[in-house]
Amino acid sequence: MLDDLSTTIAYAASQEAHLIQVNLPGCTGCFSPTPGLDFRQVWEAAIEQVRELRDKYDCPIIAMPTLYEENIYHKRKNLPQIIGVVKNSPAYLDGLRKGDTILEVSGLPVRSRPQARDLLSVLRQSQANKLDLKVQRGTSTLQIKLDSTRHSYPYSPDFDAYFGMVFMGAGFRVSYLEDLKQVIEARGARRVLFLSSELVKPSFEQCLAETHLFTNGASRIDIEVPQNRFFGGSIFMGDLLVVQDFIDHIQDYVARKGFKPDLVVIPSSPFNLSGWGRDLTGRVYLDIERATGVPVELLPCATTYE
Repeated sequence: MLDDLSTTIAYAASQEAHLIQVNLPGCTGCFSPTPGLDFRQVWEAAIEQVRELRDKYDCPIIAMPTLYEENIYHKRKNLPQIIGVVKNSPAYLDGLRKGDTILEVSGLPVRSRPQARDLLSVLRQSQANKLDLKVQRGTSTLQIKLDSTRHSYPYSPDFDAYFGMVFMGAGFRVSYLEDLKQVIEARGARRVLFLSSELVKPSFEQCLAETHLFTNGASRIDIEVPQNRFFGGSIFMGDLLVVQDFIDHIQDYVARKGFKPDLVVIPSSPFNLSGWGRDLTGRVYLDIERATGVPVELLPCATTYE
């Protein structure tokens, strides 16, 4: 499999591919009750191969879901670090390189990946011809001037939101913590169960530890990850959790702890496909509260596609 992956990437890079996306394999228990592969072993081997190939080719290579790689290799999460640069893009032609970390965009300090992406996207949409970047490269700090009018194939300004810079996924928005605080305070909850996903939990824990929003100790937040029992197999994405998965986990939590939390908070992304707060099976999230007897709130957030 790894030989096939290397051969395919080599061919795509030789054909001036804009970007190469490696979708890591998996299967549901609906397909077969017997696991067909040790997906964690396969994913880690594939990601290691991708990381080696990034140093060999100009073409950016990403492994989806991107947060899996970040959780394995990056002690510091959510950094606005560039993992690839589209060939002949403004970023490429003006000297940005894989591994650079953005510190400032047009004089505005940048502290997280979502912040960097938002600023760059706004500037691209404003059709700004020039922008100044401050980046960290190794132990050096560099000032780089980008000319958005300089580019050629395979870069396309119609498809590249960040002037040719490729990041490791969307990242965790710190503003979610402010929304979480408002939800908890509105409910007056002291014992809160937050149901995250395996991919997002490390970034969420880091941001929660660094924020000043919950330092008064008024609330205790337990962060746990429900299992994807409905889909089964190697499926563990938070966006694919369904109502019954949440019900099962809350009931297990109450049995383990010996008490019910004052509030359960769930990211809204598993219910974003419908305007009615329904999961992939059609059940509404309010069924969780009815089945467990615990108040449930959805924390508005975007579905993770990267």
